[in-house]
Amino acid sequence: MRDRKKLRHELKFYIHYHEFMGLRERIKSLLLLDQNSVDEHGYHIRSLYFDNIYESALHDKVDGILNRRKYRIRIYNKSDAVIKLERKSKWNEYVAKESAPMTRSEFERLYRGDAEFLREADSELKLGHSIKLRGWTCFGGWSLRSSSDVHLLDL
Repeated sequence: MRDRKKLRHELKFYIHYHEFMGLRERIKSLLLLDQNSVDEHGYHIRSLYFDNIYESALHDKVDGILNRRKYRIRIYNKSDAVIKLERKSKWNEYVAKESAPMTRSEFERLYRGDAEFLREADSELKLGHSIKLRGWTCFGGWSLRSSSDVHLLDL
């Protein structure tokens, strides 16, 4: 029997820095700090996204396509101790995230365009990626919590 995906609502809002600081102060006594946080400011996320030569995933997001998927690799706190291969799927207002651990050598192979090892993976997610990632390229990016002008509140 196939596992059911955990669906959730993901709401994101752009807010200015002073609103971010005020809101963070007000809610910090109500919410627990994420277990992955390195300090009171949270943690650093670096993401490497995959797309095809037509940038279909990017255009689908910008155009507001309600049913879409994106693939990425993530590391946390500027360390390769934990590397995750992820698929984020959106169906209307619902979002599901799936992830599978990767080793540094698996990452390096995939970064070079070699996805063949995923066919032999022990994870359904990795096996699914082996089919979808052929012909795709990757582009790097930062998943930033804030910048000097605007903050992203991820609820």
